[in-house]
Amino acid sequence: MLARLKSAPALTLAQHPDTELDELRAELANTNMWHNMRQLASDVQELKLKNARDVQELTRKNAQLTGDVQELTRKNAQLAGDVQELTRKNAQLAGDVQELTGDVQELTRKNAQLAGDVQELTRKNAQLAGENTQLKARVTQLEQIHLCAILCLVEHFSIEGSVALPANPE
Repeated sequence: MLARLKSAPALTLAQHPDTELDELRAELANTNMWHNMRQLASDVQELKLKNARDVQELTRKNAQLTGDVQELTRKNAQLAGDVQELTRKNAQLAGDVQELTGDVQELTRKNAQLAGDVQELTRKNAQLAGENTQLKARVTQLEQIHLCAILCLVEHFSIEGSVALPANPE
């Protein structure tokens, strides 16, 4: 029909009979539909290709993420072992700290006791120093008395005559 239109002389729309116009319209609609169908087929093919590329890319990314997840799972397992070891060591250190705390408390108690002993010994030392000073004073006093007694004896024996002095009592 289109070929006939192309070969026919140009007529205005009013000169064409209605049935011929209807046929032309139907043929034009079929031609448009055929072009639209062809375009849709092309679009579908393009979408299929794009979808295939997207699926490949997503498959690649999924494989990469799966590898990453496996690596993280391996590292997580290793870290879990490290955490267990550190927890064990922490518990051991806590026991050591508790033991050392007990030792420090015992040493602090002994230190306080020794400080009390030192104070007592310092007090006794001061007391003994006082007694020592008193004894020295008493010895000095006794030496003076002894010396006076000797002088008195010497004087007494000198007055009574010449008598030999007694031997040194030391």
